[in-house]
Amino acid sequence: MPPTSLSLNALLRLTAGETGLPMSELRILAEAVTGWTRARQVSLGEDPLAADTITAFKHLATRRQQGEPVAYLLGYKEFYSRPFKVSPSVLIPRPETEELVTQALAFLHEPSQRNLVTRVLDIGCGSGAIAITLALENPILEVTATDICPDALAMAQAN
Repeated sequence: MPPTSLSLNALLRLTAGETGLPMSELRILAEAVTGWTRARQVSLGEDPLAADTITAFKHLATRRQQGEPVAYLLGYKEFYSRPFKVSPSVLIPRPETEELVTQALAFLHEPSQRNLVTRVLDIGCGSGAIAITLALENPILEVTATDICPDALAMAQAN
């Protein structure tokens, strides 16, 4: 079958067989290149894909197979229900770090309730996910974020 006549479903099956990647990851990559939600992937899964879409998908799948994290492939990672830009210059925010933010917010809740300005310093902020989330979730906090890496600071500022 010529590459231009592949449907999304056929491409997913073919790529899963070639790479051994889980279907869940392949669907995330498919959403990145097609813009189709999971529901749309199901409803349009048998429609033929454009050759450039197939090429872009295969490129991402190859990079993933070589070990590149999905978050770096997509350029973002969800953290505390917000998308944060990420790149290899910063660590990918992890689910455990969301628990850290939850605990910090609980700890800082009482001083905030009494309208006491509370200062938070995020050293080595990376993407800024912790500092930004704390500031958005509790606006009375005075949050400062810093990093020694200029690329990481640029990423935090972008976020």
